[in-house]
Amino acid sequence: MNSVSNSPAFELAIAAVAAILAGIGAWLAIRMYRARRIRRQKVELLTNGAADYQENVLVPDGSGGSYHLDFLLLHARGIVILDWRDLRGNIFGGDQMTEWTLMNGGERTTFPNPLNPMYDRIAAVKLIAKDVPVEGRIVFFAPCDLSERPAEVDRKAGCDAVGIPTHGAHAG
Repeated sequence: MNSVSNSPAFELAIAAVAAILAGIGAWLAIRMYRARRIRRQKVELLTNGAADYQENVLVPDGSGGSYHLDFLLLHARGIVILDWRDLRGNIFGGDQMTEWTLMNGGERTTFPNPLNPMYDRIAAVKLIAKDVPVEGRIVFFAPCDLSERPAEVDRKAGCDAVGIPTHGAHAG
């Protein structure tokens, strides 16, 4: 065994494996750094103009559970709830549909209509905020196209924001 571990080929193999592992580690570190930087830029874009904001907020649902809010923003005109979706591709959906479809290349996936849960989140925040106006937005950040835009959709800063009017919120 000593002759193998002392051979130049063995030492070269160990050095090559170490270099490969170091390269993979550096590549992963760069990817993580870039992902964090992009996320920070998106958060800054979302929260720009807000007097204050909270991220990853749990709000009581009134029946012993809670709702998760991606962002809760305090603006001069009231409170804005943001539901952040990072989906890539073409999104087919509308306010009356139970499921929306995401087409990305040859892949087709469906996901529940995000508008209905937003009504419940708005109602839960209204219970706490009392007379402060509350509205909700579903933000699609990645390059995507919402083909059937509900009436409350805004397109700002390269992303689609689906707005939920506060008068449509219901309790429960």
